[in-house]
Amino acid sequence: MLDFFRKLFSTDFMPHVYCLREPGLVQLHLFSDSVIALSYGLIPLALVLLIRRRRDLAFPWMFSLFGVFILGCGLTHLLGVITLWHPIYRFDGLVKAITALASFPTAVLLFRLLPQVEALPSPAQLRAEIDQRHTVEIELRDLNRELERRVAERTAQLSESEIRFRTLAEAVPNLLWTTDANGYCTYVSSRYQEFTGLSVEELTGNGWATVLHPEDQDRVHAAWSEAVQTGQPYEIEFRLRRFDGSYYWFVARGVPMRGADGHISQWLGSLTDVHGMKRTEAALRRSNEELRQFAYAAAHDLQEPLRNVSTSIGFLKRSYGEKLDGASARWFSAAVEGAQRLHEMIKDLLTYSRAVDSSEHSSDPVSVNEAVKMALVNLDEPMVTAGARIEVASLPSVRVYETHLVQIFQNLLSNAIKYRKSDLAPEIRITAVKSAAQWQFCVSDNGIGFNPEYAEKIFGVFKRLHLREEYPGNGIGLAICARVVAHYGGRIWAQSQPGQGAAFYFTFTAEEDS
Repeated sequence: MLDFFRKLFSTDFMPHVYCLREPGLVQLHLFSDSVIALSYGLIPLALVLLIRRRRDLAFPWMFSLFGVFILGCGLTHLLGVITLWHPIYRFDGLVKAITALASFPTAVLLFRLLPQVEALPSPAQLRAEIDQRHTVEIELRDLNRELERRVAERTAQLSESEIRFRTLAEAVPNLLWTTDANGYCTYVSSRYQEFTGLSVEELTGNGWATVLHPEDQDRVHAAWSEAVQTGQPYEIEFRLRRFDGSYYWFVARGVPMRGADGHISQWLGSLTDVHGMKRTEAALRRSNEELRQFAYAAAHDLQEPLRNVSTSIGFLKRSYGEKLDGASARWFSAAVEGAQRLHEMIKDLLTYSRAVDSSEHSSDPVSVNEAVKMALVNLDEPMVTAGARIEVASLPSVRVYETHLVQIFQNLLSNAIKYRKSDLAPEIRITAVKSAAQWQFCVSDNGIGFNPEYAEKIFGVFKRLHLREEYPGNGIGLAICARVVAHYGGRIWAQSQPGQGAAFYFTFTAEEDS
């Protein structure tokens, strides 16, 4: 083997030119091998340039193997030209062996790559894909233009809505504001700025809280935080500092605005000036209290002289009764009865004036059934005397003071017993029906009834439909019922026909758990 490599370039063989002999045949081999060698040399150069320029080729290493194989083939043809005159056949054989070693693996790897090569898209498929991509690009451009058009229209609409909102915000007397979803103030109207004397920059963010009354700040912050966390509408009364340092009462209301996904995007709110109304309420409260005290004092002070008048007349009648003629005795009796009646009217008026206090509102639900039981206990004697039968349905609970409920049912039941038919025992039924957000109560009887044209008149103070000699009383009971029901925001009315009994209806706000 060593001897082979030592003689690698030895010319101890006969050149091909002597074997071929004919000059034309020598020229043919010379020309053919030279052109093939040149071509085989150029092909690897082209492959190298292709690999360098196309970094995205699927199988670059395969092109490299082909380049080595083709270059080896070119060298064998080049040596075919050289060995025409220089018989270095050992070197020629070595080059052919190297070419063989490069060519066989290349051929084997080519067969292994055939499935992947076959999977490569054909020119027709590539053209179709290109056409499809081109079509998609056109559609995408059209969609982008349509999207841009819609965005432009939506932006124009939003701008127009923003202009309308701000125009409205400056036109209404309320102080308007907006916040983001987290309750961070983003806008205040110019009226808001004018009232507080602060700029937009000073009021936005959390700056609005700086003009709250110190006593209201904790309460307002707690209510606002709860509204933002729960997403429920916000409403609260508080005092706001004006530019001159004085504080005014406002009612703040805020509602959440939700997007298509249901999440809150912002809050819209307003502040309504209720300072004047607060002052009026305070004045009315003072006036009512003064009137109540006056009525109480007047009733109390009038009772004493009336009692003296009644007592004096009675004493005179007893002392001089035998000396009085019939007419004088009747006058004395009328005077005593008038004084007693006036005394009862003053007591009833005092009861009416003290029936409800404007500040009274029950905070806890009260069982109506229990109130009816107490009213029945208070009326036990007249019920037994009249032989009355009472049917009470299952009644709910309402936020009304128990004393007021007892007043209502006691007056209605007392009337049902009083205005009974002479030949028929009273039958009274008490029921309740829920309608929307209210309980509608009914107290019905089988008594003498009344003409429907008096259905509203009977609820007035001292309004009577019968002579006092027929039915005692001053006509104050239904007036007290009407006042109590109105105090709780309810309504009371009556339905009847002469001789067919009467039904009295009244309503109270229904409780969710009642």
